[in-house]
Amino acid sequence: MTSAVELREQARHYQDAADKLIAAAEVLEGFGQSNGHPPAAAGKRKRRRGRSGGRLEQLKKFLKDNGPAIRQHIIDNAGLPKGTVAYLLKEKNGFAKDEKKLWHVAN
Repeated sequence: MTSAVELREQARHYQDAADKLIAAAEVLEGFGQSNGHPPAAAGKRKRRRGRSGGRLEQLKKFLKDNGPAIRQHIIDNAGLPKGTVAYLLKEKNGFAKDEKKLWHVAN
């Protein structure tokens, strides 16, 4: 029987693979646009924004469930790509860093 830890690790692996595929698609879309192709459909952009909101909620849930953490601990354990964590924390989407450099949900 597969343990919960093994399932989480598999999910992170598949999420990382999905993130890489999405990044590759975005590069290809940008390459196509620079070659005179029409831009991506508006619906795709909307889906992307929704996905970002999902990541924001995922990060908030992680910090609420696990308590304040340094950035590296979040990157190592939240199941989010490093760039996504950096972006979400940098944009001050309801997060704050205390004097010990621990990030927490501000609201």
